[in-house]
Amino acid sequence: MLAAIRGEPVDRLPAATYNCHPFSWGRHREWAEYGPILDAVRRTGAGMLCKVGGRRSGGLPEPEVAETVEGGHRVSTCVLPTPEGPLRRVVVAPPGQPSRCVEPYVKDARDIDRLLSLQVEPVRWDVQPVLDACAEIGEAGLAYVDYTDPFGWVVALFEQEDLLIRIHTDPSPVFALIDWAFDWVRDELAALLDALAPTGAEVLLYTCGPEYATPPLMSPRTFARVITPQQAPLVARIHRRGFAASMHCHGRVRQVLDEVIACGFDVLEPIEPPVQGDISLPELRQRVGDRLCLMGHVQDQELYTAGPQRIRDHVAQIIETIGKGTRFVATPTCTPFAFPPPEHYVENYIAFLEAAGALGA
Repeated sequence: MLAAIRGEPVDRLPAATYNCHPFSWGRHREWAEYGPILDAVRRTGAGMLCKVGGRRSGGLPEPEVAETVEGGHRVSTCVLPTPEGPLRRVVVAPPGQPSRCVEPYVKDARDIDRLLSLQVEPVRWDVQPVLDACAEIGEAGLAYVDYTDPFGWVVALFEQEDLLIRIHTDPSPVFALIDWAFDWVRDELAALLDALAPTGAEVLLYTCGPEYATPPLMSPRTFARVITPQQAPLVARIHRRGFAASMHCHGRVRQVLDEVIACGFDVLEPIEPPVQGDISLPELRQRVGDRLCLMGHVQDQELYTAGPQRIRDHVAQIIETIGKGTRFVATPTCTPFAFPPPEHYVENYIAFLEAAGALGA
């Protein structure tokens, strides 16, 4: 996997699970239904992309959180104090369902001013959890460590439709907030790299904020304003400390590929096939050449809905297009999220691992 990411020679097509592993911090190892998948990983020699993170202190102030139960729903109310007055966010989680933000921090222009008044303390990182994970993973996979994207941080402050309208009608306050966030994100990343680099740990750093700026949500021109000027210097800093950088981005990437390359990313994942994505693998490879390692392209939805032969045929198509010695890592497009997984999902996942192991060798 590391050789493919670095553009070094490989003797087979690398294949890996996406954040599905048997290590101590993973949820999938706790469910017997995922056991056959984890056994197949060992049997086929597939790798594992494993999300891990360090412990951060300092930085932005922490909100005060109060939790209540209303009508069976868990309600979390977060109050963030600022010099210009408090900000409030409310998240509701129905029983057995994902949570949903029903009141964002930013509701009007005054809330943006309150955010800009925040005092940010120097960040300190404890990367021992990352080192422990790397020791546990060994040669079986790769630690995937996230870092903050300024635009991604801003997105979480707004109701999404409100943010989109502001971007298209009155973008200056939003741009000011993104540029302000960049200053502390740059320092936060520098502190993380200062903590990681002396350890010699081999990890891949990634950020996911750019996916909120891709079409159809935002235009390529907007992507070039809210992502590239921030990510290019962040990725350059990552490279100077000897690490590679990955951009996580579901959905449509055709119109922003040149910006992704301009940012300097080493990896683009999960490169979803159409219809979730908007570019075929042959065109994607032609567009990026060897300037990016492509990772993914095994659509997670198909693991729930297709049959094993369809999965095997798809892996064969990947190998026919990519070959076995170029910058590519075949993975599913997301972390398995069903607990327990359906039986046919397990069958399809094993079909992917076995086909990649047999055809990619």
